[in-house]
Amino acid sequence: MDTINNGIRFLNSSIDACTDYIKENAIQLFIIGALLYYLKNRKQQDKGYTLSQSRGATAAATTNTCSSSASTNNNNTTKRSSRDADLMAVRERQQQLANQRALEAAKLRKEKQEQEKERKNHVAKKKTKTKGDVLGGGGGGSTGGTCAYNPMQPSTGHSNGYRPARRTTGGG
Repeated sequence: MDTINNGIRFLNSSIDACTDYIKENAIQLFIIGALLYYLKNRKQQDKGYTLSQSRGATAAATTNTCSSSASTNNNNTTKRSSRDADLMAVRERQQQLANQRALEAAKLRKEKQEQEKERKNHVAKKKTKTKGDVLGGGGGGSTGGTCAYNPMQPSTGHSNGYRPARRTTGGG
């Protein structure tokens, strides 16, 4: 009799533990149950159809899975072909949008290149050659003349500047 009482006492305590667990985690369990229900129903609706399958593979899958009767098969094939047509229309629309955006981007890129080219030409036309060389900094400035003194080439200016004495060879 003790073994029966112990068995019933064990069942009673496990049922109590389960009810306590359910009371403490009711919200989480409800969310998990709803998620599993949604995924199960979605899987049944899709029946393994993916966008990556080709039309031939989809048609073969429909004929293999739906062979119970001709009317059921025909109905499913009609649904599949309707879905395929809808998917093709969506893909075509997406391709048109992508092509349109690519054309707009190409036009914008071309306009930017033309503006940059025009800017560079405009800057190049604005630049005028200054008289004198860069090191001398001449050309109508405060030094006045077209040739200014260049310390690296002292003989280029109009002034005498520094000239070393002429070297002579031997003989006295």
